[in-house]
Amino acid sequence: MTKSSEEFISQLKEANPIVDVFNSYVQLKKRGRIYVCCCPFHVEKTPSCTVYPEESAHFYCFGCGESGDVISFLMKIENLSYMDAVRTLADRAGMTLPIQSQQKKIFQISHDKCYEINRKTANFYYDRLLRGNDKAGLQFLADHQIRPQTVKKFGIGFATDAQQLLHYLRSEQYSDQELLSAGVCRRNPDGSLSDYFQNQMILFPVLDPRGNITGFIGKSVSHSGTSWVTSPESTIFSQKKLLFCLNVARQAVTESDSKTLILAQDVLNAVTIWQNGFENVVAPLGTFIMPQLVKLISQYASEVIFTYQAERNILNYFSDADIPVRLLNLEQIRTPVDYFRQHSPEEFRNLLQQARDANLIQLETCQNGLNPESQEDKSILVQRNIQTLGEIRDALEREVYLVNIAKTLQISPDYLRIQLDNYLKRRTIPRKSRMDTRPLRKEELNCSAKEHQKKFRAEQQVLLFLLHCPEEVPEISRTLSPNCFYTNMHRNIYYSICEEQCHLLTPSQQSCITDIEEEYQGITPSRETITNCISILQNTGIKPGIAKNDVI
Repeated sequence: MTKSSEEFISQLKEANPIVDVFNSYVQLKKRGRIYVCCCPFHVEKTPSCTVYPEESAHFYCFGCGESGDVISFLMKIENLSYMDAVRTLADRAGMTLPIQSQQKKIFQISHDKCYEINRKTANFYYDRLLRGNDKAGLQFLADHQIRPQTVKKFGIGFATDAQQLLHYLRSEQYSDQELLSAGVCRRNPDGSLSDYFQNQMILFPVLDPRGNITGFIGKSVSHSGTSWVTSPESTIFSQKKLLFCLNVARQAVTESDSKTLILAQDVLNAVTIWQNGFENVVAPLGTFIMPQLVKLISQYASEVIFTYQAERNILNYFSDADIPVRLLNLEQIRTPVDYFRQHSPEEFRNLLQQARDANLIQLETCQNGLNPESQEDKSILVQRNIQTLGEIRDALEREVYLVNIAKTLQISPDYLRIQLDNYLKRRTIPRKSRMDTRPLRKEELNCSAKEHQKKFRAEQQVLLFLLHCPEEVPEISRTLSPNCFYTNMHRNIYYSICEEQCHLLTPSQQSCITDIEEEYQGITPSRETITNCISILQNTGIKPGIAKNDVI
């Protein structure tokens, strides 16, 4: 950093006192020469976050260990890059950024250009929805009871022909590389460009906390078309770091005493819930909730209500973040879109108030089809409960539920503890290294795990790569046949991805994908690694080559 840049950062911090910035998000209490508050980065009842306004002007949380200056605080709480945080503080203080190095200037222009292109793209598709010749988009929204004011609020658009946006943006003097970087166009196999979103697709702009349009998520209005498509991963867009409607919901949560977020399964359901008066709703951009998103949610919410069935691994993510999860009565609500066709917002509010602990609901389902009075059924019920308890990662949570189960079934808690310990020991397999795979389930393989370990991991990495880079699906699917997969579960998931039918994945298939995501801890394999994985599955004899810092 140049001397002028260092001087600017120093002036920026002076113009944005850390106490003033903190007070914009939490309520500080003065204690002598310092300030304290409940940490905004984890849930707590007793203040453990301390702000030191003098000397270095920094903060430190004795509960979770988060620390830093006013810039890093803004980066963490708003999920911003360093330059975006600096730019936000400069705007707040009415300061002008200094001239940067050519490389950084190009980087900033690239980001700003992408936001600009996305803004024009959103306006273009919004205009196509309202004034275009194809009325299928308006009909789809009307069928789903999405009101005109809601369309305007979210800037919902409609994509039709493959070249409309491309021609428009080229007329605005944007280069092909800029259009590819912004993620609004894709390169075809013959080298030409076409619109990334096309073929009668409703589009929802995705905004970051600063209000910039980072990308889009689209839903086909045709039953034969792709269900959901998101913008490609880029420097400004990532499914793992963004939640739809969070820019609106965080304000509602901040002003609420309950600090509760409603989690919808997809964007359309989130919009429907918002439209009926519940502004504290968000939705993931992909099929699954990643640990990064749970961390993001923890900055705003003290509890989450799921409007759909929650996978066990996802519940564990929230448990790790100390965020309780409640679940709506799914017997009364199929989806929010369907629910509001026949029920009022007040009835939905009652459902939210009656939402129950997700772990408790899963344990109660163990009794389905069994008679606890029958000794034989009671034995099966105990085993089901043990298996469900074993999936709960937090030991204290397991103990609380175990005691309640023992009381309900009128058996000794010590007996259940012994059974649970035995189950956990049987399930745990020591790993020689991080390269070892997780234990393989019988239903996953149709061949020897030991003999086909390398192929199993190659399949995992291919699926992981395609889920993170959906724009690569057409090329990979042409190269790799589903018949090359040795694992039944992986083969079926791969087929669904290639056929763009991820919305039809079964709960067990979704759970398998969540396991893979957790196995690799959010790391995306490189294209070179995937080429080697394909070679392994095709038995071409090329050995796997995993680049340093690629996958684990």
